[in-house]
Amino acid sequence: MAMLQGSVEVGNLLHGEYDKEEAAEEEKEGAAEGEEEAAEEEEGEAMDEENQEEEDGNGDEEKGMANNPIATHAGAEATVSLSADGQTLVYTPNARGDVIPDFAHVGFKGDLVPLPTDADVIVRETVEARPQPVPAPARFECGTHGDDTARIQAAVDKVSALDLDAAGFRGAVLLGSGVFCVSSTIKISASGVVLRGSGGGGTVLRAAGHRQYTVVDISGPGKPSNRKEVSYSWKTRHYIDDAYVPVGSFSFSVTPVYPRRKTVVWAVGDLLVVERPGTQQWIHDVGMDRIPDCTPPLPGRKCEQWTPRRYNMKFERIVTAVDGNKLTLDAPIVQGLDPKYGKARVYKAASYRISNVGVEHLSIVSDYSHPTDETHAKNGIVFEKVMHSWALSITCKHLVFACTHIDKRAKHITVKDSTSLAPISKIAGGRRYAFSVNGQLNLVTGCHSDNGRHAFVSGSIVAGPNVWANSKATNEFADIGPHMRWSYGQLYDNIQGRQMQAWDRGRYGSGHGWSGNTIVFYNCEVFDDGDTGLPINDGNSHRRRRRRRHGFTVSSPVGGANYCIGCKVHTPPWTGDPRNYQAKVPACCGKGGHFQSNGALRTDIPSLYDMQLAIQKRDKAATSLGR
Repeated sequence: MAMLQGSVEVGNLLHGEYDKEEAAEEEKEGAAEGEEEAAEEEEGEAMDEENQEEEDGNGDEEKGMANNPIATHAGAEATVSLSADGQTLVYTPNARGDVIPDFAHVGFKGDLVPLPTDADVIVRETVEARPQPVPAPARFECGTHGDDTARIQAAVDKVSALDLDAAGFRGAVLLGSGVFCVSSTIKISASGVVLRGSGGGGTVLRAAGHRQYTVVDISGPGKPSNRKEVSYSWKTRHYIDDAYVPVGSFSFSVTPVYPRRKTVVWAVGDLLVVERPGTQQWIHDVGMDRIPDCTPPLPGRKCEQWTPRRYNMKFERIVTAVDGNKLTLDAPIVQGLDPKYGKARVYKAASYRISNVGVEHLSIVSDYSHPTDETHAKNGIVFEKVMHSWALSITCKHLVFACTHIDKRAKHITVKDSTSLAPISKIAGGRRYAFSVNGQLNLVTGCHSDNGRHAFVSGSIVAGPNVWANSKATNEFADIGPHMRWSYGQLYDNIQGRQMQAWDRGRYGSGHGWSGNTIVFYNCEVFDDGDTGLPINDGNSHRRRRRRRHGFTVSSPVGGANYCIGCKVHTPPWTGDPRNYQAKVPACCGKGGHFQSNGALRTDIPSLYDMQLAIQKRDKAATSLGR
């Protein structure tokens, strides 16, 4: 493995125009940061702008797409198969050279090691539950029991002030068995802190705040100068030289943007940001500058054609090898980088996230006053400026939005063996996203959502890869999959639900358009869980579940591909009905998605993620032994 030694060197300013060039670049960088912040604010608003027609079903069926015939995939797409000896995977590329990515680089420590145990993170502070008052306090009141938020926060702060041990942990705050009344957010803002319940359902955080809020928020302060979670300078900017970087690639060649300046010397372990520009040409080619029937104003909402500035996507990777100007990365590229849409750029970066934070073995239960109440706890746990952290064995009940939400600023988070039950809200947009992921390199596994809308879901413009595995959704009101505006590189592996989609959502919401690219549904199963018009089983007896199409809908955009491999619909006698496996041709600029092995789970590779992870662990073990 080649590695170049050295540090960032700065060349002499030999020419007066170079000073002007630097000043111009600094001005552009500042303007770009302002545009990014504005785009983030727009995205937050967009989550609440989903159209009413989605609430009650597919409405008039994806206007502009409904009359298209069910399409079969045209042209050979990438495939993955088991090698003859059964020991590895064979990735067959498509005509562009794209392959189905290796997703086994996600979650806490890349999922290469188990989550820390009680023995790994010792208890430094214990908070016992107080006896429950009799009679029980009214809704949204802690009563004579008292509010426990300050007690828990004080214990968290005390552990946060301790030194880190050799493994990167400060210690755990143990909450005893019983009910803790929490009326505001518990904040963890230092690395190496674990908030641990007593397990077995014995520790309950009763969310009694009479407003929307997050019960546990995990976020570092960011860089002192600008509070950002990752920082980089235009001075380190390089262009990617390759004529095309295919999906699934782990390497590319770079050249400095400013050749007169002595440039960055890359080294193994460097954090870099890969920026894939959003351009008007790309938006035109994928049809998102002419979304049908998206001419504002529309009644009660705004639908907007896509504009370039929102779609500059940034992927974070670690350099694992350097060979001249060729960089090899720790995780694959999940969006083809084509210079006809503008040269992709690479920056040397620094992360300012906290790490090694966990929340585990507890329940979060919100008070509420009626079945559609929304003035109560919104989220159970939110991960923000944090990496290599986890939520384990969490049960959430009666929340408005998410049991766990992984923000855009978070990466390498694992959510494991957790459950979202009986959310309380209207059945409408921006609600009931049980296990929501907006960051990159994250893993949700072994989880269950009941009565959610989008149980396993990403928001808009989400960098990948991300994985949802071995999880199920029951009694859902909407689909599983990327929700809107071109999310990248997602694997849904052994997921059970009643509808899964990766497609062009057109004018839905604020102009959602293409929901994602490089989306893989693998050995997923759809069950009809009683969608017969009976009352919804969440207390909203005045509402009846409308019949929604169940099954898989997958379309592929221009220059990209989405997949459904080993997908099965369990709805006799229609298990093999092609209408349940729709490779739908979009209204513009794309084709039907790639289906393989419809109606039959793949038994040669029962789990793509598990197989990819096993191979990665084996290869790393061999490398460490010098083989």
